[in-house]
Amino acid sequence: MDKILIGPRAAAGLGYAGLILLALAVSTSFLTFNWVIEHHPEANLFPEFTGRVIYLSDIFLFAGLATWAIGWYSTPGRSIQCGPRYLFLPLLFLVFMTILSVAWAENATLAIFTAARRVLLLGLYLAMVTEARRNLAPVAVALFAVAFLHSGVALAQMAKGAPVGLPQLGEVAHAWVGQPYGLAFNPNPAGLFLAVVSTLAYGLFLTKEGGWKVRAWTLGCFLIPFSGLVATSSRSAFLGGLLGVFVVTLIAWLWSGPARRRLLGNRVGAGGLSLVVAGGLYLLFLSAAGNSDGGDRSWVGQGLTRVLRRLSLGEVSQGLEGREIDWAFALPIIQEHPLLGVGAGNYPQALKASINPNAVGGIYTPPHNVLLLFLAELGVFGAVAWALIMAAPLVWFLLQWRFAQERAPPAGLSSLLWLGPLVVILFEGIWDFPTWATQDGRVLTMAVLGLWAGGAGTGRGAPEQAT
Repeated sequence: MDKILIGPRAAAGLGYAGLILLALAVSTSFLTFNWVIEHHPEANLFPEFTGRVIYLSDIFLFAGLATWAIGWYSTPGRSIQCGPRYLFLPLLFLVFMTILSVAWAENATLAIFTAARRVLLLGLYLAMVTEARRNLAPVAVALFAVAFLHSGVALAQMAKGAPVGLPQLGEVAHAWVGQPYGLAFNPNPAGLFLAVVSTLAYGLFLTKEGGWKVRAWTLGCFLIPFSGLVATSSRSAFLGGLLGVFVVTLIAWLWSGPARRRLLGNRVGAGGLSLVVAGGLYLLFLSAAGNSDGGDRSWVGQGLTRVLRRLSLGEVSQGLEGREIDWAFALPIIQEHPLLGVGAGNYPQALKASINPNAVGGIYTPPHNVLLLFLAELGVFGAVAWALIMAAPLVWFLLQWRFAQERAPPAGLSSLLWLGPLVVILFEGIWDFPTWATQDGRVLTMAVLGLWAGGAGTGRGAPEQAT
């Protein structure tokens, strides 16, 4: 039986409309609009870790997947792409383990809700891989638009030293912790989002062909979110962004011939010079902000002082101590459930039961390390699966290197486009939990994994695809 439900032109339009909705789902996942369906405040301050919350991006995600699926199903001769097996199989195993964990989770409702989310996110991954070429434009435009908004608000917050009063855009005034956070819940997820977008723009700047207008556009798309990233003072996101830029530059250099290397050198130099100029304007901005209200802020400014203080040895050591506390709290839970864990989404409640079972309310969050999170919630099998996912870019690079040694050209430079954002996400997962545990991270993570996997499957040196 032919699977066509509608005409080919309508199917193509419907499929692309679905991609636009999915792009909106990814870009709005860092906005704060949400509806709390169920919350148990006596168990935890945060609704997501005790009940059920629907986010604005969930609506776009569900509508986008449904719309895209109808368009895809109505187009004959198309198949679902899964990306390299060394990435897709451990990812599929994580979702499978999440579903199974409902059977042994203390709070089965939370595990079911977590499983439903991850099934939807797996659908997002598959859509991103299958449409790796068609969805670049809608995803990039949506990410840049929201990133510019976040950056502008974050810089305004930095200049004012307080929220700027934009609740209609999702700014949460009571979330102020002394660091700008744009329109996100927290400075660190905001920094993660801006680091991902800035490295994506850098990849476009480095690899996209075109004249000076293209160079100027992509460079601006890099500098604006990078400035917002600096304003958030998120250490891990900032270092992850620098690491992503370095990795993309290094691999592009290794894969290029002499003529291409000269061009890359010019572009890298132009990017570095632009950062210096932007840094100077940034200092002038802070100086003007400090003098406009009659304050005593010098050209160094309170905002810049806060950024530098976040990078100081004392604050870095304090952050590392917090991660050590995570290990200390998680270790007893892991020792009690070493093979299967406590169940998906159940760690915050298991943490409370472990350290203060009789408390009313309180703040209990997942551990600030994704590997530790999977070890606690899905046991050693889940942790191994995540470790394999973290190793996927290295496996891909080694395979490309092997093809290069055999005088077969590696994948083209366009395959590097989503490598920088993926490096940011994997690095952030070492220091924080949003990339899997909260909305402002998990949607972006699955989208970037899919977009990178779709790009990694191009070129003569591309690894084998799972189907």
